[in-house]
Amino acid sequence: MDKTQQLICGEKTANENNEVFIMKNAVDTNLFKFNEEKRNQLRKTLALEDKLVLVIVGRLSSQKNYPFLFRTYKKVIEKRNDTVLLVIGRGMEEDSIKNLAKNMGLENSVRFLGVRNDVADVLNACDCFLLPSLYEGLPVVLIETQTNGLKAIVSDRVTTELAVTDLVEFLPISEDAVENWADKICSYRPLTMDMRKRYFKKIEQAGYDIISASKNMEDFYLKEPRS
Repeated sequence: MDKTQQLICGEKTANENNEVFIMKNAVDTNLFKFNEEKRNQLRKTLALEDKLVLVIVGRLSSQKNYPFLFRTYKKVIEKRNDTVLLVIGRGMEEDSIKNLAKNMGLENSVRFLGVRNDVADVLNACDCFLLPSLYEGLPVVLIETQTNGLKAIVSDRVTTELAVTDLVEFLPISEDAVENWADKICSYRPLTMDMRKRYFKKIEQAGYDIISASKNMEDFYLKEPRS
């Protein structure tokens, strides 16, 4: 562990061999594992059949860069008419963000679903996750989407640390990048159901399964002598 890490984490973070244990932001992979039955059910319930379903999960705040997202989506619907954008979450800027969508003529194709307790289920019904954030910490939602086998197009200002599969693509969010985002979305072809089912294993192998991660932490504390 170097001096910077010691300053941030404390000198006693490492053991006597100068080894550091890192607990990953793990998720319940069984919960987020792709479920074709739930996909079909929710797409019917939400009237999403025969649609390319885009989704963002996060606070309705400036951090998530909704103006850029809506400009991108406006380009998308100019290119193809079979898409819908789901917005899951609430926030202090909810009214202004909803008004922005309305003023841009997107009120019929952007659906604000609010806060839901079945996000893991809704991801099954989606085809592509979008995250054009201005900044992020460690967005665990990207682990959840990858567990579900969901393609993600993400701002290049988001840490690449959580891109543990080939499902995540990072793009710039400069003003002239809107067309590029729209082209990527419009050219996207959803993965087969069988392919999506395989990704949760890759997340487990990368150490992001909550049961395995908890066991690793338990083993760490049991084997480390404490003063």
